[in-house]
Amino acid sequence: MVRSTISSPRKLAPLLLATAVLIAACSGGGTAAVSQAPSQAAAVASPTAVPTQRPTARPTPVPTPKPSPTAQPTSAPPEPEATPVDPAAALTIGAPYKLRANAANKDLNASIELTVAGVHVTETITGREILNAGKVVGEVAVIQIRGVPVTAAFFEPAVQGAARNVGGTVTYSTISGIRVGLIKATAGTIGMVMLHQNILMVIGKKPADTKPLLTEVIKANK
Repeated sequence: MVRSTISSPRKLAPLLLATAVLIAACSGGGTAAVSQAPSQAAAVASPTAVPTQRPTARPTPVPTPKPSPTAQPTSAPPEPEATPVDPAAALTIGAPYKLRANAANKDLNASIELTVAGVHVTETITGREILNAGKVVGEVAVIQIRGVPVTAAFFEPAVQGAARNVGGTVTYSTISGIRVGLIKATAGTIGMVMLHQNILMVIGKKPADTKPLLTEVIKANK
């Protein structure tokens, strides 16, 4: 029997992976390097001039400079290691909802590395649980992409790829003037939006909760 709600947040993991792979594939038509053959200029012969002989000057003795002491290079202090970036840390949401980080929820923190058409692409996935009155009612995840330029052209292919992964259907609408995609599948309803060159995904534990949660996330972060 297929349940109509998402029984566990674990449902999010394969969908995030499929979306990240599809976004990278969309950039797979890498630009080939164009090499130009050097142009050849015609050589023009010029008459050879006959040098005029001059008397040889006597060499003037040059004093030998005294060596100056060499300064010992000072080793630079080691640079501190870069702190991992968590784009989801900047997310906010309006009342009555709250966002909570949960290190035990492995679906909310992942890194995927791909090489597409010779281009190295990294997707960093971070997220937060969405709470209402202390109970988890959904999740929001941020997919941050490095290695390719992220444009609006990636959004619809990413939504379509995510829908194919879960056997769902897509409808598009606007929330607060921003285009969103809603994927309806037997496992649940997933909302997707592109904000600040990142793709956000929102999943409600109940299908009817996804669009209201997506609306709250967009309103608080646009």
